[in-house]
Amino acid sequence: MKGGKTAAALRALAGGTPAPHKRRLAKRSRYFRSSASEFLGTEAWEEEGIRVSELLGSLDLLREENDFRLGAFVTLLGFETAGKFRAACVNVMGRTMEQLERILAGEIVRYYLAAEDLALRGLAMREDAMGIRAREVYWGSEDVPTEPFLDRWSAAEFAKPEWIAKMREEFG
Repeated sequence: MKGGKTAAALRALAGGTPAPHKRRLAKRSRYFRSSASEFLGTEAWEEEGIRVSELLGSLDLLREENDFRLGAFVTLLGFETAGKFRAACVNVMGRTMEQLERILAGEIVRYYLAAEDLALRGLAMREDAMGIRAREVYWGSEDVPTEPFLDRWSAAEFAKPEWIAKMREEFG
């Protein structure tokens, strides 16, 4: 980390303590309560909205579990008060902190949904029983998918290749 501080040290400076592992609720994934199969038959925009809300809910839960204090955090960032930090968000970015969180969560969700489409395409290209099942979900047919692929990953490769590169760098 920058300045040689560990995540635990920064969390301690911000007034938080690690949450006990046992207090976590049983989840289907680390950040989302819903599984991909629950979204079959729904529109892409509906799934994206639900996943953004789930991700923001997980962020709120982590803040609560770790006793996160905004005042201590913004001091670490070099601001005198949380109010000045909020004003800087509006003045520099033209958005409130909550709006910026929602925008960032949306970007993360869009990236992972696109990556999910890419993984599903890879399954659909296989020549086994799993591939045939995946084709119906991905392609709507038992035929092997062919270019041009009309999924979120292909759209991002075409329209935003630098976005994909940056998101891969940040999130793997």
